[in-house]
Amino acid sequence: MKRRTRKISNPAKRRLRRLKFSLGFLTLVILGFLALGLLGPPGFLVRAVLSDLEGRGIHLEIDEIYYRPVRGIVMKGVDWYSPKDLVTPFFSADIIHLRPGWRRKMRRGIWSAKIRVIRGTVEAETGLWADDFQTRQIFKVKALNANLYVQEDLFRLHNFTGRIGDVVLNMAGEFPLGPLDPDADDPAEEMDMDWVPGFARNLAQITHKLEAFSFSPLAEAQVRFQPSETPGHRVNANLEMDFSGVGIHRGLSFSRLRVKSNYDRDVLRVTGFELIDPEGLGLRVDARIDFEMKTARMRLRNNLSRNAIEHLSPVPLSRMLENLSVRVEGRCHVDLTFGPSSFERFGQELHGTLDVSEAYYRDAYFPELTLHLSYRNEILALKDIQAEVGHHRFRGPLSGFVTYDMNNGAMEMEYQSAFNPIAVISLIEDETAEQMVREWEFSGPPPQLTFTLARENRQRPLQLNMELMAEEVVSRGTYFESVRAKLEMENKQLRLTEFHASRGEEVLEGWLNVDLNEDLYEMDVTSTIRIHDLAPLVGPEAMELVRPYRIRGETWIKIAGVFDGKDGLRHDLQGKTTLRGASRAWLGFEEVSLSFHLEGTTLKIPDIHGTLREGQATGSLVVNDTHKPESANFKLNLSGEKIDLFEMVTAATDTTETPYSGTLSFDLLLEGLMQDPPGKSRFDAYKGTGNLKIEEGELFRIPLLLGLSRILSKVVRGFGYASQTDFSADVKIADGQIKSDNLFLRGNLMSIEGDGHIAFDRIIRANMRVQLLNEGILSDALKVVLWPLRKLIEIRLTGTLDEPDWEPRNLPKEIFGR
Repeated sequence: MKRRTRKISNPAKRRLRRLKFSLGFLTLVILGFLALGLLGPPGFLVRAVLSDLEGRGIHLEIDEIYYRPVRGIVMKGVDWYSPKDLVTPFFSADIIHLRPGWRRKMRRGIWSAKIRVIRGTVEAETGLWADDFQTRQIFKVKALNANLYVQEDLFRLHNFTGRIGDVVLNMAGEFPLGPLDPDADDPAEEMDMDWVPGFARNLAQITHKLEAFSFSPLAEAQVRFQPSETPGHRVNANLEMDFSGVGIHRGLSFSRLRVKSNYDRDVLRVTGFELIDPEGLGLRVDARIDFEMKTARMRLRNNLSRNAIEHLSPVPLSRMLENLSVRVEGRCHVDLTFGPSSFERFGQELHGTLDVSEAYYRDAYFPELTLHLSYRNEILALKDIQAEVGHHRFRGPLSGFVTYDMNNGAMEMEYQSAFNPIAVISLIEDETAEQMVREWEFSGPPPQLTFTLARENRQRPLQLNMELMAEEVVSRGTYFESVRAKLEMENKQLRLTEFHASRGEEVLEGWLNVDLNEDLYEMDVTSTIRIHDLAPLVGPEAMELVRPYRIRGETWIKIAGVFDGKDGLRHDLQGKTTLRGASRAWLGFEEVSLSFHLEGTTLKIPDIHGTLREGQATGSLVVNDTHKPESANFKLNLSGEKIDLFEMVTAATDTTETPYSGTLSFDLLLEGLMQDPPGKSRFDAYKGTGNLKIEEGELFRIPLLLGLSRILSKVVRGFGYASQTDFSADVKIADGQIKSDNLFLRGNLMSIEGDGHIAFDRIIRANMRVQLLNEGILSDALKVVLWPLRKLIEIRLTGTLDEPDWEPRNLPKEIFGR
């Protein structure tokens, strides 16, 4: 009997096949995971990961990588190259071990793993980059070794030793990488690691500065960091350094350097930076630098030189001082607080004290200077200034204060001093005020000055006030033994008050207001100083006006009113004067007094009174168009009576030997121009009339009449020695000549009459006739009898005043030996 075979249904077959496939696939998966755990990830997977990293700008080489369920991920021979340098590894490690933290169930990603870096080493020129890999801070590290430990939320650095420049840097410490809030639902999401690159970058900026230092022996710096107590941050770092030896920084030598600082929450606090040079001078700095806000505050105490500070300064100190118009070449003892200031404009605020020597503010020199300084919001304030100012004989003390707004130019200055003002002439910005100061020379002790200078802004004028007391002063060539005055200037208005200048018994005092815009002078001045010394104070025109005159005696003058320095049309000046020993040419006064009124362009002197050697002179003078020298003209009315001719000529010629004698009387009315017109002489335009009389003189002794005397002695023996005592003439002045039709010389034995003229070029023409005796019955009889002889004795005068030529007109010349 055949055995019957039972058939299995199709659904059952399908279920069996599915079970076999599932068991086989599961076996393959288990075998795959076992192979991955025992042998490590396949090469294609590692290459894919490294390729993805290179696409992100990271070049990583790994000799061997594998995974073990118990040990985690192990990487051997790891080299990380920076995106800027593919030759020298940025980081290398013998072994990196990433161990899972099972308690956190891997759901938190890499931050849930226990990471341990074993025997990591760095030795290269390296840097730190931002996330975009574009910005970096380069510094060079040599012989750097460290043990790094990263596990869960803890980073630990142990036995970190590296050399940056000549500084051996030792670092150790730890800080957490874990969550800010352990009780959070997902602590991994609460972790803030943004601070790590910033901390590293700021640390690099600080340590980079060490490369500028040279130390012998090598200096050691200790860095310790620990978890920060500040919320939101991980690390608190401290740096300490104490070096003794030979150090150099930017050419500056020093023998000791001590540093103590703390870094927390992007803020660096320097609680003790101290540098001592070989001479024992030092610098101490305390600072607070906020890298996040990019602001800094610093206190600097220094007795190093300005050049030494320039070497150490983190900002260009010279440029900052130049902006303040300050230069220091000697001692520089300072105690200054900088800031808070931004990195871009460090030094925009500072306060403190300065004690310097050989300093300059603009071009003003200060051998010694101490002050309190404040600079804030572009306003510079120098208070409690105590200084020595100027060189050599210009030097003297100064005290006061200065404020200056660099934005709008507002300024206020006040000081008391005893130095020559020329030492600070560069501080005066107004050209007019500067020129006025330059006109004063102080040859004696430095003047006592109280000086204030103020200005609301650059558009407003300076306001100047000054009180002066000085000895041995020269102003425009005029010397004074002492001067005291008050000077004010505001809006081009200059006021000189309480002015008193003296030399011996001579005094100049009064007040003066000057409108510099209108060139208008208002004054009330009294002076006993000689006119020729007073004129330079007025100006060149006054000097030219008084130049022809000589004044030997005392002078008194008072002037009040307004003087117009622009066109002369607004003159309104009145005055009086008394002069002793005044002369011009042959006219010399023992004393002359007059009053004057300068109104507009007309000068009036209505009352001239003078004493001329026991005689008297009176008169008046009017000058028109005083503002136009080319057309200025005058009218003079002058009379003299009983003037001692001998004394007058003696005074005029500075000699006691003169042939002139007798008494002089005259009347003169004269008008003309004050100066020569183009191509002509002013004397050609003179017009006038007058008369002249000499009494009781010895006229034949006058050089002009010696020739006449010789001729008369030939005609009638003894006549040449006759005494001619009187002379008279009426004169007319015109066409450059002084003419007379009635010249008359009278003597006891004979008289001489005639006519003639003398030109202003000193050329003479005259005809003289001689008559015997002077008056009486005998004289009249002799005139009739001797009429023919009288007719014969007619004499002609030619030549010049210096070389007169006398000759008879009707007698042979042989009679006179010619």
